[in-house]
Amino acid sequence: MYLLGALPTSEQVRFEAHLAVCEECAAEARALGFSLEAIGRSVSPIEPPPALRRRLLRSVSARRMPAIIPWLAAAAAMALAIGLGIYAGQLRNQARVFAVLAAPDVAHIELKGQPAAPQASARAFWSQSRGLVFSASHLPSVPAGRTYQLWILTARTRPISAGWLLTPDARGHVIAMFNTPSTLPSPVAVAVTLELAGGVSAPTGATYLVGSPD
Repeated sequence: MYLLGALPTSEQVRFEAHLAVCEECAAEARALGFSLEAIGRSVSPIEPPPALRRRLLRSVSARRMPAIIPWLAAAAAMALAIGLGIYAGQLRNQARVFAVLAAPDVAHIELKGQPAAPQASARAFWSQSRGLVFSASHLPSVPAGRTYQLWILTARTRPISAGWLLTPDARGHVIAMFNTPSTLPSPVAVAVTLELAGGVSAPTGATYLVGSPD
């Protein structure tokens, strides 16, 4: 609820005091806030049905967790769902994204820009049973005949990409939702490379983003 600006004033003051002394929580708040902003920028704005807004806000109020990080992740996941409800207007996509963000096994992966794109950054939220939500910022323009492709790297297989292609907007921002096999081994890293248009079966191009699960 902090990311929504929906905390009572007294709780907001206490929570911000905690963020000032806890870098782990502050970093998580920044990361999840980035993803919320990326979702909002990715689609045309519309107003969600009032009943949907009330239902989601009731769910946020009802969820209580004893630890700061799980609570923050749950609240931020709900904030992302509300953001998607405001901006996307497609309840099916909203439900899929929310299912990943609210999954009990969701893993947060922060990707950093590589020499080919030092200013780029990204976040991935992966659930083995529900799929992958990915957002990135400041990716360079894609040359003609090329595309960005997302890869999952595991300890037991070659890099995996089931046609997971990314199309940034003019500002280099992209938000995408991908289905992933339920048998997919846990990633040791997630990467984005620049490949031939249409994608390839194995990475051959320069790596633009890479990161490992927390």
